[in-house]
Amino acid sequence: MNFLNNKLTFKNVIPFIIPIIIMIILIIIGAFYDLDINNKVAVLSNGNYYSDSSFARFFEQIGQLPVYLAMAIGMAFLLRGVEYLKNKPLKIVLAILFMIGLVAAYTLMTKRNLKYHAEMYGIYGWHESHNLIVYVMSFLLSIIPTVITLLLVNRIKTENIMKYVFLGLVLVLAAGLSQILVQGIKLIGARLRYRAMYVLEYNGYLDQAIYYPLFKFAPSRVLTDEMINLGFTKDVFKSFPSGHACAACMIMALVFIPTILEFEGKKKLISSIVLWCVASSYLILVCYARLVAGAHYLTDVCFGSLATYLCILFSFLMIKKLAIRISKLIKIEKKVEE
Repeated sequence: MNFLNNKLTFKNVIPFIIPIIIMIILIIIGAFYDLDINNKVAVLSNGNYYSDSSFARFFEQIGQLPVYLAMAIGMAFLLRGVEYLKNKPLKIVLAILFMIGLVAAYTLMTKRNLKYHAEMYGIYGWHESHNLIVYVMSFLLSIIPTVITLLLVNRIKTENIMKYVFLGLVLVLAAGLSQILVQGIKLIGARLRYRAMYVLEYNGYLDQAIYYPLFKFAPSRVLTDEMINLGFTKDVFKSFPSGHACAACMIMALVFIPTILEFEGKKKLISSIVLWCVASSYLILVCYARLVAGAHYLTDVCFGSLATYLCILFSFLMIKKLAIRISKLIKIEKKVEE
């Protein structure tokens, strides 16, 4: 893998820095105009918690797919590389772990989509009261994408295995770190979702429909009797940061493919442009859809996206550094043997 020896230069780094600058600027803007933006963009009516917008509903359904796909495909790449390990016991253990990770990623992806699909049609709490049935259904439905993924990954040429293993490590590490970071912040945060404020205002509970800007810490996340009667759960306090934006931003890992797989010339240029356009467009659509749904504010989606993007960069640099060390150790051993 020749790219491991390439030094970072300003020319190489600047395309990856621009998204960070844009997100930070948008976070600063949102810190002052979050509520005004949502007042103009959100599509909510008749006191309903969920938006009637087909656009918002569609991306609420598919917005989190990238993180599950990244984890599943990353596990499949690692599973493909395990067969080249010389240590047989380690090979068996890792093969089992990566296979479990692959199936689990697709199972959780299916379960989450079943949940959103049910809630969109007014069926609340069914997946919780029938948890075992939902998991079994999700597992069975996950078998098809698992088999397809394994068949496609099995077609990777032997000489390219290490490149895909490197890509798999980046995907799995970035997906894991970003989810731990964002979901961890959600646990301690208490920012009320915009659509929850809307429902509270619609029902006359103006004293409870409190908006907190990014720079002002929300003091509590206690469900009042009125909120419980409206069917609210503690999820209404998980506006910051956006889990959908965090998950959707994993699609930005696509922009590293030309570098990791060592595309050259026009192929690298064209593929880079296409992947940047596809990845950024998808992320923008998901983030905007979250505003339309009234689920999040601009600062929520930008912070969630920024957290994941930084995790991808960190994972790429960390795995690259470790890979270089391993390759150097191998070279040293070969020299000693000679």
